[in-house]
Amino acid sequence: MLKRNLVLATLLATLSITACSKKTEEAAANGQPEAAASAAGQDIKDATASAASATANAGDAVASAATTGAAVVQGAAINATEAVANGAAQATANVASAVATGAANVAQGAEAVKNDAANSSTDIQTTVPEKQKY
Repeated sequence: MLKRNLVLATLLATLSITACSKKTEEAAANGQPEAAASAAGQDIKDATASAASATANAGDAVASAATTGAAVVQGAAINATEAVANGAAQATANVASAVATGAANVAQGAEAVKNDAANSSTDIQTTVPEKQKY
């Protein structure tokens, strides 16, 4: 879209500058150099204004595209930051859960050892939780 606008503006400016009006052509054909020069001057003035307008429109299109691109990049950065934060929070929760499960298993094993020490006839293999058996 941006390239199309720039090409269109350039083409319009080129055609506007090289083309002359019917009034200029008639004055030149009738042998009126002053009228032809005056009409050509007006043609150039009109072409310059038209080219300036087309260039301004192309500049606006460039600015709009740059603004849109900046917004897209900013949105992508925000999304990436949120994804990293969510991943870190989930990883922290998973680690905390694993630590809590491990601590509960250790406490259960310690309870079994305490019970075994208090009652020496107890077989340690039967009171140790399955997860603690090696």
